[in-house]
Amino acid sequence: MKTELHNYDIYPKVVLEGEETRVTIRSLGRHADFNQGETYRVRIYPMNQSNEDFSREKWQLDVTAEIKEISFTYRFEEEQEYNLVIWDSAGNCKAELRLYCVKEDLYSLVPLMGDLHVHSFRSDGREAPEIVAANYRKAGFDFMTVSDHGLKYPSHEAIDSYKDVKLNLLIVPGEEVHTPENKVHVVNFGADISVNDLYRQHREQYDREVEEICRGLQDMDEENRFQYAASVWAFNQIRENNGLAIFPHPHWITGRCYHIPLKLVRSFFENRVFDAFELIGGQTLHENAMQINLYHQLCMEGCSCPIVGSSDSHGTVNSEWFQIGKTVVLARENSRDAIIDAIKDYKAAALEQYAWTNGEKRPRVYGPFRIASYVEFLLNEYFPLHDELCREEGRAMKDYVNGVDGAKEELEYLQERTRRMLGKYLR
Repeated sequence: MKTELHNYDIYPKVVLEGEETRVTIRSLGRHADFNQGETYRVRIYPMNQSNEDFSREKWQLDVTAEIKEISFTYRFEEEQEYNLVIWDSAGNCKAELRLYCVKEDLYSLVPLMGDLHVHSFRSDGREAPEIVAANYRKAGFDFMTVSDHGLKYPSHEAIDSYKDVKLNLLIVPGEEVHTPENKVHVVNFGADISVNDLYRQHREQYDREVEEICRGLQDMDEENRFQYAASVWAFNQIRENNGLAIFPHPHWITGRCYHIPLKLVRSFFENRVFDAFELIGGQTLHENAMQINLYHQLCMEGCSCPIVGSSDSHGTVNSEWFQIGKTVVLARENSRDAIIDAIKDYKAAALEQYAWTNGEKRPRVYGPFRIASYVEFLLNEYFPLHDELCREEGRAMKDYVNGVDGAKEELEYLQERTRRMLGKYLR
């Protein structure tokens, strides 16, 4: 966390475009205190207007300090990041802080950190579903799913483990779908049914429906026809049952080649048979780079689609995949439907970070420029503070499922703290 966030609290951190807003900057320790009665100059630098004359009256205010804080009213006129530089009466720079101005459509939304592709020990992960969930909250996540191979019930195990306590972490039902004789994987995020159970329980019906899809694909290469049809069947079942159908990791290297033939990948994109593409899907820098470059190429060809970042995590303790991929969603609330709607509406960014293998201190951000710019700000100015509370909640969640006395009460207390922080900084 950057030094300024340790020394000063600025709120709100996000303001509405064109509306006069009261901004407060408060010191967090005597070493950073403002001198009561001293006049400080606040210079405001809009980050996207570097050719402006910032000495003009429009961009600076003189503010008299109160005990431990200064505050002022200002109208931020354009959506962008603003740099606020505070000078004391002797001309010394005391602090440099940031806030972000957004239009109404983003101002009404909540930033949420999530992972849509996660495994537990019920398939090939390491920890129990409820422990996976606790460790995700501890790491700063607002929503996640357990998407075990061929199994949806582990995600419900995680949900049921916390059914008697309020959480700030949303655990969404999920699974990784493996239809018979089809090497294409499909991620089911949030559907009301298990697609794996559906084809197992109704195999003859599944075979008929896939064959019917195949009959309409006479122009497709025969080698890809069945895999395309079986995948479309799975995507359709997820979408028809209120879930988000995600196409994951086409450039995962399995054996000596990529997981899915390029022709098949292109067919999925050209026909938009899925809801979101897993741009970042864990594992190696090379594999993710291939997916990023393919996505850019397909967008140039008119095949854009919503993107997400996921870790495909198989362990949350001393694991090199954990947190490689994440998604920041700007949603109306932390609920399954709101998250899915936001992703479909391109109000999400995919994050990539190789902290374990390369020691990277912050993630790369991919997404529409407007969304990515805002998310970059949030990663610097909001999420570090958010994550401090999440660490406490994650520890309390693990205590709760392990039967530690007082953990339920602690979780309820921490939930209220997180709610207050959100209202202070963002709304």
